[in-house]
Amino acid sequence: MNDITISDSVCIESDTFSVFSYFTTSELISKWWSKTSYSENCPDGKLIFYWLNGSSLESKFDKYIPGKEISFAFGKEYIEVTFEILNESKSKVSLLHTVPADSAELSNLINIAKSW
Repeated sequence: MNDITISDSVCIESDTFSVFSYFTTSELISKWWSKTSYSENCPDGKLIFYWLNGSSLESKFDKYIPGKEISFAFGKEYIEVTFEILNESKSKVSLLHTVPADSAELSNLINIAKSW
């Protein structure tokens, strides 16, 4: 069985650098994703998510192009996010979330799709 990739995109009334910062700045990541986080904003920069249950997940940015693109491993999964300028006050965020075939249980896939 092949890996499964979930894709999603959304248009947001904001400039791309502001939206990008919500995926890369510790304080802003914690407003919508994990309880707290640590982020080194650079290629190969460390990225750590701290969850409410006391666990954490550590990764690093494989791609880090400010305002344009990030990618990183998320445990056994992989996340790629691109940011596109639609106009001076509107951005498009596109996401690919790849799940290994051995983790591709339907309930897990639905949960991932709902999360984004």
